[in-house]
Amino acid sequence: MLTVPIMQNLIYLLVFLLIIFTSYSSEISDKKVKTTKQQDTAEIKKPQKIASLTYYFNQLSNDSTLIAANISVFIVDDSSKSELLGVNTNLALTPASTMKILTTGAALEILGGGRNFKTSLEYSGNIENGVLNGNIYIRGGGDPTLGSQNNGGNGFLANWASAISDLGVDSINGGIIADAQLFDTDVYPVTWSWGEINSEYCAMPSALSIYGNQYRIKVRAGKTNWYKPSNGTLNPWLPNVYFRNQIKSGSIRKASLFALGQPYTNRLTIRGIVPNGNLHIMEGAIPDPPYLVAYQLYKEIEKLGISIVDSAISIRQIHDFDLARYKNIRTEKRKEISARYSSSVSNIVISTNTNSNNLYAETLLKHIALKHGSSETEVGANAITNFWAQKLKHKIGVNIFDGSGISRYNTLTTKFLVDALQFISDSSDYSTIFRKSLPIAGETGTLRRLCKNTQAKGKIIAKSGSMSRVLSYAGYINSLSGNKYTFAIIINNFSCSHVEMRKKIENLLTQVVVTK
Repeated sequence: MLTVPIMQNLIYLLVFLLIIFTSYSSEISDKKVKTTKQQDTAEIKKPQKIASLTYYFNQLSNDSTLIAANISVFIVDDSSKSELLGVNTNLALTPASTMKILTTGAALEILGGGRNFKTSLEYSGNIENGVLNGNIYIRGGGDPTLGSQNNGGNGFLANWASAISDLGVDSINGGIIADAQLFDTDVYPVTWSWGEINSEYCAMPSALSIYGNQYRIKVRAGKTNWYKPSNGTLNPWLPNVYFRNQIKSGSIRKASLFALGQPYTNRLTIRGIVPNGNLHIMEGAIPDPPYLVAYQLYKEIEKLGISIVDSAISIRQIHDFDLARYKNIRTEKRKEISARYSSSVSNIVISTNTNSNNLYAETLLKHIALKHGSSETEVGANAITNFWAQKLKHKIGVNIFDGSGISRYNTLTTKFLVDALQFISDSSDYSTIFRKSLPIAGETGTLRRLCKNTQAKGKIIAKSGSMSRVLSYAGYINSLSGNKYTFAIIINNFSCSHVEMRKKIENLLTQVVVTK
C-alpha cells in the first residue's frame, strides 16, 4: 500500500510530465501552422503573379487591332522550369529575325567560337623581268566582314596592290580574277521575295563579300531611261551598273524605295514613292560583290603604274561567258601573296544578333552547310533543323528555309525558341558569348527603343524580329524581385503599326519585370 508521501510525489510527477507534453505539443502545432502559412503564402504569390500577367495578356489579345492576329507567348521561370505564362506555345508562326537565335546558337556549337575565315591574294604563272605571266586571284573564304569598318575598312586593297608591287611586278600579262567558288552561285534562298532581293537587308551571302554587300545611291522622283549615276551619287561605285528611275512623288512623310533586278545583274530599276521634291538616299544590295572586289583591286594596282593586259572579272563570269578560258584557269597552280582574316565566329555572332545582320546570318548558315558537303541554303537549313531537333528532342512546328528569318516560309513555335534559349543558357559552352550578343532593352542594338522609359530598361536581353505584319521577341528577363525568366512572343497578322504593336508587347514584358 502506497503511503501518502509516495502518492504526493507521483501526483507531482504526473503534473510535471503533463506540463512538458502540453508545451511540446503547442510548439509542434505552432511550427505546423507557421509552415502551412509559408506554403500558403508561396502558393498565393505564384497565382497572383500569373493572374497579373494573364490580365495584361488578355488586354493584349483582346485589342481590336489583333482580331485577325495569331499570338503565341511562352514565359518560363528559370529556377523551377515552371510555366509562368503559356498561350498557343506550339502554334507555328512566322518568326522573322528571331530565327537568328537558332542560326547563331548552332554556328557557335558547330563552327566553334574561335573560327575565322580567310581571304587570300594569290597569283598564277611566273614573274620574269618584272612581268607576271599569269593572273592575280582573290580567293574568297566566306568572310562577311571584309571591307567593313569593324574589320579595317577597304585599306587592305591598297595594301594588296603594294604587296604585288613588292614582288617586283610592273606589268601583268593576265587579269584580276575574283574567286568566290567556295559558295554556290545560286546564293539567294529560293523562298525570298523577288521584290526584296535587291534591298540592303537582302545583301547577297557571297564567298567574297565587301562593305556588307551594300551600296547607297542619291535619287529624286522622276522617269529616266538607263543611266550611270554621276560622281558622288553612288557609294561604292558599281562598275558597269546602270539604273532606271521609276520613282513617284507624293504627300507622304517617309520615302519608300526599292530596286528590282535579277542576281548579278548590271541593270537595276528603282521604284517607290518619296515626299515631293526632295533628294533621297536609297540603300541597296550590291548585285555582284566578287566582281566589285576584283574591280577595286584592279584600280588600286593601276594607281601604282602597273599595267594589266586583261580586265577585272570573276570566275563566275568566265564560266558563263568563256568556257574555254574557264577550263584553263581551273588547272592553274597558285601561290599566296597575302591573306586577310575575319574576326572570330563569336564576334560575328555578336554583330549578327545585336544589329540583326542578315548577311552575317546567311553566311554562317552557308559555313554550317559546308560541314555537310555543300554550301546550298537548303543543306544549311536542314543542318540547323537537325542540330536543334537532336538537342531538344523535338521539332514541332519548325520549318527553316534560311538563316536570317527573311523567308516567310519559316515557322517556329515559342516553345521551341524557349527550349533553345534554355539549352544555350544551361548546356552550351558559349552561353556567355550568346548572351553578350543579345541587345539590351532600352539601351543597345535593335532593342534600344523597347522599354526605354520603363522599369524594364536594362532588365531584358533578347533577339527581336520584324517584318510586315510580324513582330517577335525572344530572350531572357531579370525581374526586379531577382527572378529570372526565359521568354518568347510571336505575333502575326496584326493590323496596327509596328510602333503601336511594340508598345503593346512592351506593356506585357514590363509586367513580367515588375510584378513580384
